[in-house]
Amino acid sequence: MKIGGYVVRGSSLLMKIRVTLRERGDKLPVSNFGPTLTIRRFPSTGEGELDVLEYVVVEKGENRTADIWRGDAELVLNSGVNDELNLLHVVKVLGGYFYRSFFKILGTRLVKLMYSNSSV
Repeated sequence: MKIGGYVVRGSSLLMKIRVTLRERGDKLPVSNFGPTLTIRRFPSTGEGELDVLEYVVVEKGENRTADIWRGDAELVLNSGVNDELNLLHVVKVLGGYFYRSFFKILGTRLVKLMYSNSSV
């Protein structure tokens, strides 16, 4: 089975990935992918007021992975306006994985607080 995806910003195709799943796996090659970052948006409640944007790190507990598959992978990096992924050079693709990840959110930690006047 083949699965894939892409990243687009504006009209620029920044990244394409495709994984051909070959066999079930029992573990991932990397045990910790680092922090999970997200944006929390609190929209303004009145005209002329600003939206509040919080960039936060998710504090996780009870991590689990399931339904692990591994196979061959292809990766293509391109560029776009203000995105210079083409400057990164893929030396070797070691393989690709598909898996389901579960975690309990224990809380968040503020990284940066911003204000915006755009209604998205």
